[in-house]
Amino acid sequence: MIYNFDQNNSGGYYVKPAQNIIVKDARDEKHAIEIALAAGMYFDGVADGLDCDCCGDRWVPMAQEYDSVKEAKIDANRTLIDEHNGVPKYVIVEQFEKPVSAADKMTRAGSPDKYFQVGEDHFGISQSKEDWRVRGSNYDSPTE
Repeated sequence: MIYNFDQNNSGGYYVKPAQNIIVKDARDEKHAIEIALAAGMYFDGVADGLDCDCCGDRWVPMAQEYDSVKEAKIDANRTLIDEHNGVPKYVIVEQFEKPVSAADKMTRAGSPDKYFQVGEDHFGISQSKEDWRVRGSNYDSPTE
């Protein structure tokens, strides 16, 4: 099953990673939410002071379900706004297990806890409170 989380343009603008987060190969909607959260989605933005209180929360924990990525992409492309301030219409993410060798296990101090793929790039997420960081082939700096 494919899940799509679409972003409300709270405050009149979109934020990264994309206007839509399309999650493929999730076990169920709860698993899809976990993957989308790791990719940059968040909840309770108004309560946390991140989103506009008159426009509402940017993200809600409810996804549209599709049988294929192609269907999800078609739906995501139906939005009226194309790429907005560098925020693309959609990003496709999936969680996967990174292969770990015995040597890696000995040298992985501070390495990411979860890994996922955005397009052709592979990323890792470290979820400790001290180090919330996205690491990947094209991005290696703390998230905001």
